Amino acid sequence: MKKEQRIHPLDRLISDDSIFLLEALVAFVDYPYKKPLVMYIKYREYISIANALNDIGYVEQCGFNCHPENSEDMIRAIGSFMPGDFAATIEQAKRMQSMMSMMDTFNRFNADSDNSGATAPASDSEDLYESILNILDGE
Repeated sequence: MKKEQRIHPLDRLISDDSIFLLEALVAFVDYPYKKPLVMYIKYREYISIANALNDIGYVEQCGFNCHPENSEDMIRAIGSFMPGDFAATIEQAKRMQSMMSMMDTFNRFNADSDNSGATAPASDSEDLYESILNILDGE
């Protein structure tokens, strides 16, 4: 199964295909020519991007017009351009943060019930326990 190639919006700004051809050639040139070739490629990229930034319509078409509604949308958009499975790692971290928050609530609830001499109702404890299990199961 072929992995989906992610293209960053900065790479979309470069409309000069000859730059991509030069990048492919770097592997084939002799060592003394690699550094000057790479420096030339980066210079051409800089010029291409600088020229592209003059056309707001083209810039927006390349994906530089994001207006996320919330932080989750922003993280999802960023994850689509990150290497590996960045989005899944972020989701796992959010679940862990949620679980820690629930554990904190549970600890405060227990501290309050210990101080008052009352015990927590079974339904609240069971709901909390079920919520923690759901987080651990990834639901």
